[in-house]
Amino acid sequence: MANTPSNKMPGSNNVRSDPTTIRHSFRVPVEFQDDIVVMLDNQTYRVVDISPEGVNIDDKDQASFTAGQLIENFELIIPGSRIKGLTARIVHSSSDTEKNWKYGIQWIDLADEAQQQIAAIVSKIKQKIRQAAQE
Repeated sequence: MANTPSNKMPGSNNVRSDPTTIRHSFRVPVEFQDDIVVMLDNQTYRVVDISPEGVNIDDKDQASFTAGQLIENFELIIPGSRIKGLTARIVHSSSDTEKNWKYGIQWIDLADEAQQQIAAIVSKIKQKIRQAAQE
């Protein structure tokens, strides 16, 4: 039997589309009061954390996406701004015992303006976290 990497992490329901993927930047947590969501087909999903390369979202209703799935026309919504027409890939999915699903989403082929807007959002959240830690 060949020793090949598994797409399922041991002891969990976490499935990765590419077990060799290496994260080059880390996501920062998004607080409820920040009210950042992604929208697809008029359905909103709460953003749990964000980086310039992607987001992690919650879906409490069902398994809406599959690892490896390519999705077009995502919209990232933050208070006062909307970034439309984003393309993304589902890079991992996991569920807990109550069937609350989480999805790791990687942006694909971001336009320069969208990249700059997302980087600015991440920077503001990091700054907010640093300030809170100093108080």
